[in-house]
This record gives sequence, C-alpha cells and structure tokens, in this order.
Amino acid sequence: MIIGNPALEKRFSTNGLFETRPKGVMICDSWNNGVYKFEQTAIDTARPDWPRVWDEYLKKYSLVDRALFFPTHYVIDTINNLPQVISTRPLSYRSLIPDYEEWITIMIIGDSNRDIYTPRYYMSIADFIINPIFRGIQSWKMVPQLGKNVVLKNLGSGFVPQMLEKYLH
Repeated sequence: MIIGNPALEKRFSTNGLFETRPKGVMICDSWNNGVYKFEQTAIDTARPDWPRVWDEYLKKYSLVDRALFFPTHYVIDTINNLPQVISTRPLSYRSLIPDYEEWITIMIIGDSNRDIYTPRYYMSIADFIINPIFRGIQSWKMVPQLGKNVVLKNLGSGFVPQMLEKYLH
C-alpha cells in the first residue's frame, strides 16, 4: 500500500499548473542551458546518462525537499546511438526553466557544441514530442515553427535547426 502525503499532493495539484495554454515548445541541452548545468553530461555516452542527471539534479538543485519531477517535461538521452525520449514532468505542470515556465520544455542530455545528432534524432524530437503536442492541443490550432512557437535555447553548433524543421508538420 502506498501512503500519500496530502500536503505534497495538494502542492503539486494546485501550484505549478499552466494558467493558460502553453506558449510553445522550448529545447535546450543539459550543458549550455544557463540554468541547470549538469557536470556529468558534457559529452553524451553510449550508456544511459539520465540516471546520473537525475541524481545530480536532486543533489544540486533540489535542496529543500526531494523533487518529484525534473524541471523539464522531456529529456532525450542517446543510448547506443539511438535517441530515447523520457517523460520527466507532467504536461499540465509549468516548466521550472526561468522565462520558459509557460512553455513545454525538452532537455537534450549532453553538450550540443560537441555532440553530433543523426537525422533519426531530429525525427524522434519532432515525431515523438513536438508534432503530437501541437496536434493534441486542439485550442492551439498552430503549426510548429522554429523561432515562433518552437524555440532553441542556447543550443550549440552541433544541433542543426534546419534538420529539425524538416520533420515538423
């Protein structure tokens, strides 16, 4: 039997929800985002890096209480050269990235100045996250567009926006 914590449940059910619909999707990486810098992930490895990022987040940034959720909605980890999309925060909750609280946020594990992304990587971001979100939120009635409602925050030269744009529809 799981025993709940009513105060914690109330905090996460009433605080942190989107007040209106999200403004769009923001993509950052775990090294250059400027808010949450994860020292363990300068270069993405063939093994899962997500558990180390979660541990580092809890140690460095979740000092008051153990966070239930990561600050971004999705994390993308590369395991054996294949992108793995991990849902890390309920979509109804605002992001914890300053200035992007009202956005759905995606964090790529690694340093986008050093990592090299395959076409399959861009296709996974578009087809597993961005396109379904834009189609699923009926009130948006928008098409995902880079620079307008899909924002890249501090991504390095290894991330090619035109490749992502190719898969947005």
